[in-house]
Amino acid sequence: MDRRNGEKVGWLGGWAGAFLWVLILAVLFLVQGRIAGGLSGIALAGAGMGAAFLARPWRHGTTPYRWLLLAPMGLLVLAIPWAWWSSADRVQGGDGSMPWTLLPLVVVIGMPLWTVGRRRWKDGEPRSQDPDRPPGDGASRPGRRSR
Repeated sequence: MDRRNGEKVGWLGGWAGAFLWVLILAVLFLVQGRIAGGLSGIALAGAGMGAAFLARPWRHGTTPYRWLLLAPMGLLVLAIPWAWWSSADRVQGGDGSMPWTLLPLVVVIGMPLWTVGRRRWKDGEPRSQDPDRPPGDGASRPGRRSR
């Protein structure tokens, strides 16, 4: 069994959870008779999960996470204006909401692009299995246990 199955489940499950609210809202729009908003939301959630599946880090081990996150994160950011566009009474401003009030969500959603930095999938592999790492680079320092 692969040692990193938990990380794989976390990647796919995390993205499924991230797009779950879009799917729930899309189904709600369909029930309310807002067909365009509902169908576009289902398409957006499907595209987001497809992008996450195609950008699986274990298939692109040397690519930094920030590049792998761009497509699914971009679709998640697009879900914010989709939700506003699809909601009722936005033209009359019945609830007093303005689209720029959602701007802090874009900042919060974009934080992982900054925090993961240049980390790659292969960075989590044991050092003995990394053929690109030259010998004597600090993998076996005195006083430290090997993995």
